[in-house]
Formats: sequence, C-alpha cells, structure tokens
Amino acid sequence: MKLRTFTRFVFLIALSIVTVTQADNLIVSDYVGNSVSTLGTDGSAHLFASGTQTPEGIVMDASGNIYVALQQSQTIEKFTPTHVASTFATLDGWIQGLAIDSQGNIYACNATQRTVDKITPGGTVSVFASGFGAFSLPEAVAFDNSGNLYCTDYNAGTVDRISSTGIVTSYISSLSNPAGLVFDPSGNLYVAEHSQNAVLKIVPGGAESLFGGTIQSPFGVAFGSDSNLYVNSDVGWVYQITPDGTTTKFATGFQQLSFIATIPEPGAMLIACAGLSILARRRDRTARAIQN
Repeated sequence: MKLRTFTRFVFLIALSIVTVTQADNLIVSDYVGNSVSTLGTDGSAHLFASGTQTPEGIVMDASGNIYVALQQSQTIEKFTPTHVASTFATLDGWIQGLAIDSQGNIYACNATQRTVDKITPGGTVSVFASGFGAFSLPEAVAFDNSGNLYCTDYNAGTVDRISSTGIVTSYISSLSNPAGLVFDPSGNLYVAEHSQNAVLKIVPGGAESLFGGTIQSPFGVAFGSDSNLYVNSDVGWVYQITPDGTTTKFATGFQQLSFIATIPEPGAMLIACAGLSILARRRDRTARAIQN
C-alpha cells in the first residue's frame, strides 16, 4: 500500500486582540480564509486567529484552551486564553474532525491513515481506532451524552460507533456523504449530509428524518447556548435551525468554512462536538484517499 506524498508547509500564526467572551456562542474555522473566528449570538464574527493555514477541526477544553487542526502542517495547534500559540501534537496524516472527552483527551480523524487517533493532555499520540474500510474517510467525531464516541465515514456513507477499546461497528448505514455530527441532550443525532444539502435527525431508535430546510453543502453542526442548531456551509455561510426546524442564514462573509463548535459556558466541559474538515477542493473528497 502506497501513501500519497504530502508537502509540509511553514506557517505563521498571527493572533488578533479579540478574546473569547461569554457573548461569543460558537467558533468556526475558515479553510480558505486561513483563519479562526468566534461568533456572537447576533451572528457577528470576531477574528480570533489569522495565518492558520488550512484550519480544520476545533475543540475547547475546560480551561479555555482552543485546539485547531491544521491540514498543511498535519499538526494540532494550541491557543491559550491569553493567546499564546504552540504546537500541541503532530500526526502522520491529514487531520479532520476533533472531539474532546471529559479527561481532556483529544480524538482526531486521520484521513491519510484511515484511523481515529487519541492525543493525551500531555500531547502523546496513539492510534485509538483503525477498523475502517479500505476506502473509508473518517470525517468527524462526536461523543454522545453517555461518553460513547461516534465517527462519520464520508466515503462509506456510515456513522460508526467506537467502543472504549477502539472497536469500530456500524451504527447508521446507507447515508450519502455524512460530514459533521452532534447529539442533543435527548440523545438525538444530527448529521450533515454534504452531498444531499440536508441535515438528518436520527432518534435513538434509529428512525431518520430531515431536519430544517435546504442547506447548500452542509458540513459542521453544533448546538449553541441558545439550543438552536448551527450548520456551517461549504460556501461560507452559517445557518441557524431552531427547534421547530425554521432555517435561516445566521452569518456570512466567510470563504470556505470547515468546522464549527460550541463555546462552552464558563466552567463547563465540552464533551460532544462535531468534527469537520475540507482537505482538498470543495467536493474533491475521495481524491484524498490512500492509493494502492
């Protein structure tokens, strides 16, 4: 099996003076805009970091540190609440979605190796799950309310459940191109179906239904502190879907969004988050797979 050859790039990180405040509700990464921004409850965007080359998944830990996966450097960067930036971990492959557990371990979708990797709070990297198919593309990871880890497989069209020992089993199949995913407090699963321009709601029993209106190329999904679902789009828009399904544009002006995550309330731990990434051109998803 032959891996594609990836070129590593030197990148610079220039942080703005804007801090994450209680008024900020969400955080997004703009893959083409090479930036990370927070969003207020009114949809206003506040630049958090610029010069972050091809940012992907984002999570925040209980101490307010923000972790951003960067495609080109194959690293996860750490930003402290005082805007001190450092490389937290380096992975052997293109990093996609991120999730964080209650102990502060980060889980990262590795597109090159077709694995989900685990990174401890000290930065130690290991393979957590590797039982995906030969042409799989682990896209995003999220925890449910019981601490179980789930992963979307963009190429296989599945949502897989990963046990505490890293065993992968199919949870939902027959999807098209699932991207971001997130659970609500009732255990309902929401999945962005990228190629179908829709968000699916899957109840604990497995029944599926469309949630909200048509969304062009949806990728990341996350619940805000207002209980509305927020969906970022491949075309640079963020949508808001209310509990009754009303869908509106919430924020615009980005270039190509890759990931959206909730900013926890002060003192809260972010456990469930929706990973998202765009690793090549907008719809050139399968071209990134390992070639035999």
